[in-house]
Amino acid sequence: MKLEVLGCYGNRDKEKYTSCFRIGSSILIDAGNILNGIEDLYSIKHIFLTHSHFDHIVDIPFLIDKIYVHNEKTINIYGNKETIEEVSSYIFNDKIWPKFQNINILNKSEKTIKFIEIKENESIIIDSIEIIPFLVEHSVKTFGYIINNEYLISGDTKLCDNLIKTINHYKPSYLLIECSFPTKMQNIADISKHMTPNDILNLINLLKYNPKIFIYHIKPIFKRVIEKELKNLNVEILEDMSTIKKNRIIKHKSIKDILFEMIRNLYSENNPINILEKVVTYAREITNSDGGTIYIKTEDDKYLEFKIIQNDTLNVNQKENVNWPKLPLYIDGKENREMVAALCVLEGKIINIEDVYNVKELNFEGTKKFDESNNYRSKSMLVMPLKNHEKEIIGVLQLINKKSDNNIVAFDKDDENIVSFLASIAAISITKNRLIEDFEKLLASFIKTIGIAIDEKSKYTSKHVQRVAKFSVMIAKAIEKEGIKKYTKDELRMIEIAGWLHDIGKIVISSQIMDKATKLEKGIDRIEVIKYKFEVLKKEYYIEYLENKLSKKEYEENIKKADDDFKFLRELNKGSEWVNDEILQRLSNIAKIRIGDEYLLSEDEFKNLSIRKGTLTEEERKIIESHASIGLKMLTNLHFPKKYKRLSEIAANHHEKLNGKGYPRGLTAKQLSAEERILAIADIFEALTAADRPYKTPKKLSEVFRILYFMTKDNELDKNIMRIIIKNKTYLDYAKEELHPEQIDEIPKDVIDYFMN
Repeated sequence: MKLEVLGCYGNRDKEKYTSCFRIGSSILIDAGNILNGIEDLYSIKHIFLTHSHFDHIVDIPFLIDKIYVHNEKTINIYGNKETIEEVSSYIFNDKIWPKFQNINILNKSEKTIKFIEIKENESIIIDSIEIIPFLVEHSVKTFGYIINNEYLISGDTKLCDNLIKTINHYKPSYLLIECSFPTKMQNIADISKHMTPNDILNLINLLKYNPKIFIYHIKPIFKRVIEKELKNLNVEILEDMSTIKKNRIIKHKSIKDILFEMIRNLYSENNPINILEKVVTYAREITNSDGGTIYIKTEDDKYLEFKIIQNDTLNVNQKENVNWPKLPLYIDGKENREMVAALCVLEGKIINIEDVYNVKELNFEGTKKFDESNNYRSKSMLVMPLKNHEKEIIGVLQLINKKSDNNIVAFDKDDENIVSFLASIAAISITKNRLIEDFEKLLASFIKTIGIAIDEKSKYTSKHVQRVAKFSVMIAKAIEKEGIKKYTKDELRMIEIAGWLHDIGKIVISSQIMDKATKLEKGIDRIEVIKYKFEVLKKEYYIEYLENKLSKKEYEENIKKADDDFKFLRELNKGSEWVNDEILQRLSNIAKIRIGDEYLLSEDEFKNLSIRKGTLTEEERKIIESHASIGLKMLTNLHFPKKYKRLSEIAANHHEKLNGKGYPRGLTAKQLSAEERILAIADIFEALTAADRPYKTPKKLSEVFRILYFMTKDNELDKNIMRIIIKNKTYLDYAKEELHPEQIDEIPKDVIDYFMN
């Protein structure tokens, strides 16, 4: 289970937010950063408060106000008795804020919010997530929380016996422990009942095992000194908008976010130095580097001068007017091949160093002196040449000390690749010459990165957008071959990019829905739960047999029926076959079987197993289908070059049909261009032939074209384009590269005749 850190500081400013943690999709612990931290606000239904201090509740009123008009379910707010009384009495009191606990949801009888008092050590289970509150010592009555026996969040507290006792009793893998003040302010911490690095050290010494410890609730003003005090402890400091997953902190900012930011900055930022500063920031964020520098060649091509310097550990962030000595590219008329930045310029290649102290062929004496005077240790280094549109090296981007957990590690090939993109951005901004070709390459590279990110979001649709983009271009070239239309290089690239971006809306679709491999999958495949119920049912039959309520024959018949029924449900759960009325009737009969006072199948289990086709309910299918309209909104907000002005429409309309029965807008044949029709066919063809979908087997070409035949007859797909695909054997060229050999068979003759006549 992952835990999202939406806010983790002990005070708030324009860049840092107060405590707020998200578990699953609907649960929050504290509410210090809801509005800025969550896009799908309507998903939040449960808020557990540690205590009533304002930094922990600040966003609740704004959340309620923002979602009230369209909200459909009560938001439950949990806390100890004192917390509930204080929040309800002093905030939601019709003076500070409306009494939403007395206000119904719009057009419903349920209340907008509900306050729920919880008690220490009482387990609460929501969506299979167990939350146990425990008491800590603070200036007001405060709870910490244990989540699924995996995470422990301390709440605001001093180092107290119950905190230590609880940790040692449950032994959670991850501890999120508050630390608000530096040790020199121990007296203030004790009075206000907070912790210091010294308290963290004492806590570690009192633990009976070695959990992973994350520190939060640092007062921003003391962050640097607290980080230094904690440096030698086996702890990690949390950051806003990150996720704790598999012992790592993963920053939320995605490649997509960085792409959109950079494109926006390139078009709107007039000051190149500001762009350079952002490039260093982006590069450090992506690679998790402690420091970064940009050097620019002087006009006489003899020196490199510092333009941007950033270093978190040393708290350095300078730009343009940096009073550091220039680095000579030549010494006494000879190339300066001893300094790494100079060597990068002279050779024009990437230099990746695991540990600068172990490199003998380069001179790092200046670096070592700097380290000694600043109590720093330079280790891993990635140095990247900045080349302009004429391939002239105009500067260097240098990153230092890639961080992983509490260690400094070497930069890898992925770092080199992504930083090279950023280096290109930097070079373009320096020269102030945004030549279209360079920008096109950069844009295409990042668009492909987004496409890969979309594919990687779902383990079951790997390379989908890549294959759709590929097949779309192949179809367009086949149309060219027929002499029907001549595509320019830019038009072909537009079709390819549209293929890469056609599923961009899926970025915001829940992976739980996208990756739903069986009808009953919901975190786990609930067929296992039903299997357990059948075991209970068979035990009940056995008891009835022992009590002579069933004859041996009746008992054996019941056992056989139970086994057959479960086998039936297990196959039905796969969603691979069409569910007819006869199957539904049998399912209904099974659902009526009772175990004690309960039915064998819950209402939700019955609903999901009743899905006629595939694994998604109608509600889930609508959510999936919403990716098309979401993608259109996202793409229309991007400023593409004028020659790509139709790109958004082409990408977004891949689920439209010629008969007007597609989505999201129900466009008709007159409204759909050839390029939109191409992408629609490529998307369907790839989906039918893909071998990486868990809910279906990959279809053979004969099966695929039979389906496309019926879709074309129903006026969903373009018959002329299908004819071209068959005539030019475009499908076969694609199949040989992307399909399994056993999928490649002959297209039925009647299908070929239909398309070719």
